[in-house]
Amino acid sequence: MEDSVLTGQEHDPDFVSQIIRYGGHDVQTCLQCGNCTGVCPVSLKTPYKTRNLIKLCQYGYKKIFFSIPWICAGCHRCYEHCPADIDPAEVFVAIRHIQVRERGVPRWIRDNVGLILRNGFGAVPSDDIRRYRERQGLEPLPNTLPGYRTALEELATIFRRTGFDRILGLEEKK
Repeated sequence: MEDSVLTGQEHDPDFVSQIIRYGGHDVQTCLQCGNCTGVCPVSLKTPYKTRNLIKLCQYGYKKIFFSIPWICAGCHRCYEHCPADIDPAEVFVAIRHIQVRERGVPRWIRDNVGLILRNGFGAVPSDDIRRYRERQGLEPLPNTLPGYRTALEELATIFRRTGFDRILGLEEKK
């Protein structure tokens, strides 16, 4: 992103108003001071810093924003330190809403929810993990306990009744 030449074709004049419509603050008031990046717990782990992401929003670079692997911990520390009273975490929530509405639910979320519905975990523990827990004298994993299948069925019912399974495209996979 930093080495790219921007031609202006990437500009979406409605991006800022979309962010506001979906609950984000007006990013145009951002001072680009960088306080948000300085307190962000994930900023050291990603090349896409909060301040730069907000700048993409200010310039209306929605396509670029959607094409990069950004991340937000949702801790709101950025908000606590923002002199312009912007809450970047809420801006990123709004952008997630925009992405889902325009591009659908990301595949990794669908896959992860499918794993949770089938196994009760987003990452299924391996047999090595189960054996390790046994050797350490830890409690069995919840998905091996009585009543766990009932809990998964209740979760599936909640997803079905709220339409969450339809939104994710999981209703056919049951």
